[in-house]
Amino acid sequence: MIGLTGGEMGWKERERWCCTNPDCRSEVVVLKSAAALAGENPRCCCGSVMKRPYERPERKRLDDAEKIRKLVELLRRPKE
Repeated sequence: MIGLTGGEMGWKERERWCCTNPDCRSEVVVLKSAAALAGENPRCCCGSVMKRPYERPERKRLDDAEKIRKLVELLRRPKE
């Protein structure tokens, strides 16, 4: 189907969506993964757009000297 995407652009199982309407603020949890229309978020029962809540990025520690060396090499490579 035209306009449908799969994989990362779809709605993933156990993903939480929140209504953007401050008077409603309903939340939905996805029970089964599905493809979504490209660039479109689901709609709430009140008609407002729903969005995923903000999740702070996870910080990772590089304790291994070899991993740090590889990362430095990667950052030093000229951009294409």
